[in-house]
Amino acid sequence: MQPCDIILYSGQTFVLAYDTNSWPLTRLGKLDGIGKDELKKLLGTSSVEIRLSLK
Repeated sequence: MQPCDIILYSGQTFVLAYDTNSWPLTRLGKLDGIGKDELKKLLGTSSVEIRLSLK
């Protein structure tokens, strides 16, 4: 997994990767136009709620 990947975790939870890892998870997509450092700054150090929508 790479930074900005949207991952399916435990079959029911979406996770947004903020760094590289080697876990065998299912990648669902990727955020475009933002880098690892920008993402870390945007997410900060507390809990974050992310809403996904389809157009």
